[in-house]
Amino acid sequence: MESYCLKIALDSTPAVFHTGMYVALGKGWFNDEELAVRFISPDEDNYYMTPAQKLWHGKVDLAILRPEELTCLNISEPAHRFIALATLLQDNTQAIGIRKEMGVARLAHLDGKRYAYMGLPYEHRFLRCLIKQDRGKGKYEAIETGTAGAWRAFLRRQVDVVRYHTIWEGVDAACRHIPLTSFMINEQHVPYRYTHVLCVRDDVWQQKQEAIRAFLRVVAEGYYFATEHPDSAANLLMEGARHPSLNNIRFLYQSQLRALPHYGGKDWGKMDIQHWRALWEGMLEHKVLLGPDKKVLDHLPFAIEEVIQPVLQKETAI
Repeated sequence: MESYCLKIALDSTPAVFHTGMYVALGKGWFNDEELAVRFISPDEDNYYMTPAQKLWHGKVDLAILRPEELTCLNISEPAHRFIALATLLQDNTQAIGIRKEMGVARLAHLDGKRYAYMGLPYEHRFLRCLIKQDRGKGKYEAIETGTAGAWRAFLRRQVDVVRYHTIWEGVDAACRHIPLTSFMINEQHVPYRYTHVLCVRDDVWQQKQEAIRAFLRVVAEGYYFATEHPDSAANLLMEGARHPSLNNIRFLYQSQLRALPHYGGKDWGKMDIQHWRALWEGMLEHKVLLGPDKKVLDHLPFAIEEVIQPVLQKETAI
């Protein structure tokens, strides 16, 4: 296979859900496939461009996106189509959280609270939908924090409500002895499941399909290694990323243990196209997507079986 360089835009600074990729890097598996891989953290350009923007403009080959970001790209009718290749986690790990001391027992009680607004596509509509479905008014104060500053603002009590990852910031809250009341997003009427999705632009997929398949294959091995050897995987994440935010190995060990059930073992990466359809139909039903956005249903990402399942089946058979 011809040697290829692949640039991957991370959706956050290196975190537990990126573990399998850094395991593959640390183990030298990319080199074995003649791949030169570079992971690009969003703080490298001080969050000037989002991962979705980098993918759109061809600054990277792959990007890790949230489902709503992929949806936004595909319904904007650009010159290219954006394809979901693999999910880093098999289950939703995102929640809406608030300090337990505030006495909030249901989403309707988030009315009037200060929310850490990250600037994601459909973010306001999404939260309003969740609150209104619980018979609230969907009226809250949005405090702009960006994705990088949301959790920090929550810790500093600059906001009351935050969208966070249970296997990352949730572990941090536990370490800081901050009890949370949490509302898992996938349990609130909208079937939200795949929270970190590796995506590619269609022309890049056509040009670098062999290299991307090799990348996905060794990354799948990385996540399976993490399932079997969580402490070693945490060490490889810290050593490979060399990021100043990864300075507490005990925290990484705990986060890794929380993440294990979500990696999927030998089924890493697989997605069910029906879950995507159910998500988009739910977003339409609850007015997260509006009427003109119905064309999203004509832009389904490629079925994952067409992209990665044969690779995983091959690995399982070994």
